[in-house]
Amino acid sequence: MLSFWATHTHVSELVTCYGQRGVSAETVASKACAMKEHYLDSVAVVGEHLADQLLLPMWLAGGGEFVCGAPSQHLQTNAELISRTTGSQIVLERVGKATRVSLRS
Repeated sequence: MLSFWATHTHVSELVTCYGQRGVSAETVASKACAMKEHYLDSVAVVGEHLADQLLLPMWLAGGGEFVCGAPSQHLQTNAELISRTTGSQIVLERVGKATRVSLRS
């Protein structure tokens, strides 16, 4: 396992890659570095694997928005599920290479 922290004034992002049988440590390190560089080169505040997890707390809080990179399938599925079951609408709006995620009640 290899992890990197990207720590900024108001947000921290953790990038983790796990080794697997038959994959060299160098390959795992290269993948982890590429994932961190991809995050740092974007305008996203929220990383790909955190975005879908923030939707339910955002709904419970009654609103909010954040910016992430390209929406993962998990993010899209969670947004649709919350929208269908709560009457609130999770909106995914592409803004350049980023995605603005917001809640509309």
